Amino acid sequence: MDSDQGNVDKLREALAEQNQMIDELSADLAEHKRLLGEAYAKIEDCSHNVELLNLQIEQIHSSTSWRATSLLRYTAAALKRLLTRLPIRYTKSSALPCTYVPQAYCNVLGGKAQINLGTVPYHSKASHEILIRVFSDQISNRFRLYVLSYDQASQILSGPYHLQSQSWYRIRYTCFGSTVALVAYGIRGDFRMELRKTRRMSLSVPKTFNAPHQYEQLSNPDSRYSSWVEQHETIHRLRDERLLGASRLEKQHAFITYVVVIRSAREHLAYKSSIESIKSQANSRWRLVLVLPRDISTEDRIYLKTLSKRDHRILLVTDVASDLPYPSLLALVCNELASDFVAFVDDQDELDTLATDYLLAQYTRDETIQMIYSDEDLIDDYGERSYPYFKPELSPALEIEQDYIGNLCAFKTSTFVELCSNDMLSLIQHPWALKLSFLKQIDWQRNRTRRIPEILYHQRITDASVPISDNIRKNATNNESVRQLLKVLLPDFNYESIVSWCRDKEQGQKCSISCFVSILISTSGRYEIIEPCLTSILELTIFDNFEVIVRIDTSEALTAQTIAFLNHVAEDQRVNVHYHFRPRGVPFNYAAANNQMAKSATGDILVLLNDDIKITDPYWLVRLVATFGLPKTGIVGALLLYPDGTVQHGGALLGVDGLVANVYTLRDCHDAGYHGQMQMIRNVSAVIGACLAIHRELFLEVGGLDEEHFPNAFNDTDLCLKVLDNGYYIVQNPYIRIIHLESITRGLDNTSYKVWRFQRDGKLFRARWFEYIDADPFYNPNLSLRHSNEYEIEC
Repeated sequence: MDSDQGNVDKLREALAEQNQMIDELSADLAEHKRLLGEAYAKIEDCSHNVELLNLQIEQIHSSTSWRATSLLRYTAAALKRLLTRLPIRYTKSSALPCTYVPQAYCNVLGGKAQINLGTVPYHSKASHEILIRVFSDQISNRFRLYVLSYDQASQILSGPYHLQSQSWYRIRYTCFGSTVALVAYGIRGDFRMELRKTRRMSLSVPKTFNAPHQYEQLSNPDSRYSSWVEQHETIHRLRDERLLGASRLEKQHAFITYVVVIRSAREHLAYKSSIESIKSQANSRWRLVLVLPRDISTEDRIYLKTLSKRDHRILLVTDVASDLPYPSLLALVCNELASDFVAFVDDQDELDTLATDYLLAQYTRDETIQMIYSDEDLIDDYGERSYPYFKPELSPALEIEQDYIGNLCAFKTSTFVELCSNDMLSLIQHPWALKLSFLKQIDWQRNRTRRIPEILYHQRITDASVPISDNIRKNATNNESVRQLLKVLLPDFNYESIVSWCRDKEQGQKCSISCFVSILISTSGRYEIIEPCLTSILELTIFDNFEVIVRIDTSEALTAQTIAFLNHVAEDQRVNVHYHFRPRGVPFNYAAANNQMAKSATGDILVLLNDDIKITDPYWLVRLVATFGLPKTGIVGALLLYPDGTVQHGGALLGVDGLVANVYTLRDCHDAGYHGQMQMIRNVSAVIGACLAIHRELFLEVGGLDEEHFPNAFNDTDLCLKVLDNGYYIVQNPYIRIIHLESITRGLDNTSYKVWRFQRDGKLFRARWFEYIDADPFYNPNLSLRHSNEYEIEC
């Protein structure tokens, strides 16, 4: 009985607590209703005030005085427009170091109203960005940039180029392109650029030059970025912060160590923003190692020691030589690591507040990860962000060309210490070499690295710095230490043999290649198509070990001219001609034709080539085969051009219209592309079969082209994804340039049957590879899929 009475008492207490909670919630609800009523009352008051203001405006517009002064208002507006075109004498310009503009093109000079001099080569079709600092005595000035012929007053580029004033302290950017106008009108030689200024608002001209306001041009070609930042960080970040907060509780033992090397040459407390960005991390599972040079100032030393005493997570490594070699610095850092990951941060750059959360969340999901990196951008002293770099997943070929992985790169500590303890440490002379060596250590495996598609690192803009894209567009051939390192990491890869556009035989055969190549060409036998293709291959190609297998696949009778030509080329020992006459009504099967040729081929490497290809570079096959020296390369593709020199195919992008599309189509073949990538060897998800090289064993291992499901369309992309799925990489090599007349081999999809077949194959292709199509690993989800030839930010 006592126990029953106790249970009743407990139930009564619970019921009383519940009634109390109901009363509290009712009170809260009443308070919310009261506040809502007050808000509605304020809205009604505002609406009433707006109506009163509109009524007053109508009364003013209908007044006699307003009508009488209309002429004065019109005159004032016209005068204001006139004032914007009046030049002002007080103009100064100072050109910043243009280390990323080819010096053969420009010599940048400072001076009043004259920004730079230079020479434009006749065949130049590259756009060069010129960084300019402008000083002005009036914050209301608008600047206009003119490009003029050096020896004449005539303007040689359409313009003027307006330097858009974002606010009183900065001009956003301008881009001088030495391209279309110069070449189109046949102008070459010297040029000069003049900066002219027009006044705003006031007509008075100051008699003295006051303390100048500083304007800086920013290299930010995508004006959509500011909108992206505002949208992304107000919507997506709120969601991510909640998700990362939950992840924070799952992996409490994980830590990351940030290493910041303080440079003595910096101004006092120049490093403060970098340290504060680490201290303000939302996730507290971090440690900070500050490396202090021996000659650091007393004030900085005292400040940093005080900082370390107040926060036990901050460790100081003192009395380090300012000129300490990079390998010695790495060995020194290894002794101070007691965490899962280590990352280096420049002493002027900043981390996003969620950087630690994002990094450790990746480790939470998969503890086999060895390297994590993120997207990044530039930031100035006013907190304005610009020039983002949205990066692909691990692309070994691109990392060899440029350090695209960039600044924020977290290494697994155990592997990092192991790397720093072996004999290769002496070859690691800078961060780029460190990343290459680390990737070699993990065997270039994409599944052991993670790219975070978030802007987590902000590189500081300084007078001595250059934008990210220019800083990392440094080619491997321009870096002696990287070249020496590549010889050790990739002994089978001869970089110079690929990138050199030399025309003499001695230079073209620098790369010693012993393999045998089989070139497979399926054709309907049209003389005007197959003749230039075979002739250019046999007469121009400088490569000894190759054969050409030609399959005549047609249901029509061959012309006498075609038969005579084929009999002639068959006399060449390198050429084998196979005939396959299909019955009328049996459709052409491109996949089956190539599979049959592959079985009879004897080469180590197969090159699938369309019959509407024309070779113009004698060393195309040397470069094609030498590219297989890159890490874990399964397939190599070329930059295919239309006869007018514009790009037809610069790699394939998955996800466009839910399927796949060519990249950089109709762009000038000399354009740089997104962060210079169009002119760099890089990894992609697929290349097209118009020029596709693959090891014969790998081709047979993955089952060749799918002749049953993809007889004509999507078979090349399907082959690439099968190879990619097997752990190999697809490489797009822009140094191999070939003319391609698109869709002549199999014809256009311009009949109802072909359209139906294409749609059917497209549905099957998407069903098979939807994981890759929905998220192309060599693209970035922050970039748009609306236009495959423009890497635009997705807003």
